[in-house]
Amino acid sequence: MTAILEAKGLEKRFGGSVIVAGISLHVAEGERRLIIGPNGAGKTTLLNLLSGDLSPDAGGIWFAGRRVERLSAARRARLGVGRTFQVLTLFEGNTVIENVVIAALGAQARRWDPFTPFRKIGQAERAAMEALRMVDLLPLAAKRVADCAYGQKRRLEMALALAQAPKLLLLDEPFAGLSATERSQVLDVILNLPGEVAIVMIEHDMDVALKFARNISVMQAGRIVVEGSKSEVIAAPRTREVYLGR
Repeated sequence: MTAILEAKGLEKRFGGSVIVAGISLHVAEGERRLIIGPNGAGKTTLLNLLSGDLSPDAGGIWFAGRRVERLSAARRARLGVGRTFQVLTLFEGNTVIENVVIAALGAQARRWDPFTPFRKIGQAERAAMEALRMVDLLPLAAKRVADCAYGQKRRLEMALALAQAPKLLLLDEPFAGLSATERSQVLDVILNLPGEVAIVMIEHDMDVALKFARNISVMQAGRIVVEGSKSEVIAAPRTREVYLGR
């Protein structure tokens, strides 16, 4: 299948520590890929390299056929790479719709101007409204973010990424800190995202993550040690070794 994302020989060091050690990764258009592994395996660092929040010390990254490892996160976002973070990054004092409009403007390399009515930035507002519909938050568009529940904020962060019409969505532990009900709501959102959007997700909650995954990469000590379909990875003895130490 055609790759939307290709990484070859990625390495990242911090001081004397090698955090990502020669990883290669192929993600097809529309693929649902889960990346798992113990704490400290290098999963978030890998996601940061793919998104442009970090630059690799070695290796290359291709997105939609274009080499991008030296492009900034903002440039990659405008090409179609969206992401969420473990720690929420929202403007708590603004409304839900204002947060998403700001994100939509980022895809156009424009800045937010609070004195410009939404009707004068109609394209960004329409993108924001559609993103809120996709995460089932449209009824809360006028609500202040500070007054939203934590699970709603998790879905709102996904809307920020979706407002930029990504071809690839990188999700960093989207179920972190959620109640059982909130996890179910976020899972429904993820499962119903457009099939043409490729998704790479890091997650520790295996009950919900395995409902999402079609393909899985298992990381340990900065390397991918098992990779394949969901059934292949679950059955692999090395997966058991990584998680159970035997």
